Amino acid sequence: NPVKLLFAQTRKMFDSTNSETQSLLEPEPALGPRYAELPGWQDKRSRQINAADLENRLGEGFQLALPGNNRSSPLMEGVFYIRSLREGMSLHCTDIVHLQALTTRAVMQDKCIKIMLRLEGGARVRMGDCCLPLEAGDRPCARPKGLVVCLNAPEEFERQCEAGTRQRMVVVTLSPHWFESAA
Repeated sequence: NPVKLLFAQTRKMFDSTNSETQSLLEPEPALGPRYAELPGWQDKRSRQINAADLENRLGEGFQLALPGNNRSSPLMEGVFYIRSLREGMSLHCTDIVHLQALTTRAVMQDKCIKIMLRLEGGARVRMGDCCLPLEAGDRPCARPKGLVVCLNAPEEFERQCEAGTRQRMVVVTLSPHWFESAA
């Protein structure tokens, strides 16, 4: 299987959330100073995102499946941020509420390692034949989940979510080029 799950059993690491780190799981009321440290983040304030916005952010190769093909209504609301931090390293952060049920599909072409941290939410994610165990639950009982995925060959990606659900997630993607240049 070209998808290899590394550190799939991360529960102990995230179960250690204590009162100090619990504040990190609380939403920022107005995208405070922690977000302002990321260039361009302050421009991504909470807003509605429609199909065209999402396709633009995700790039070529992603397909959206919507019940009733309702592309004109907003799909989600919140912060959806994707940024290249340097060549071969990208950051994807979301703090969104899904306004419609949505399925996103793509073939992940490039070899990479993805470090995925789900702080809240339960969208179903699949890479190839592997269902990724990223169900973090909802507040106030959310239990963050983490996973490292090593993608060695092209693989189909699918993400399904239901209307009214929230997702808070951080994904760092590292390409072989990043590892080579960091050596």
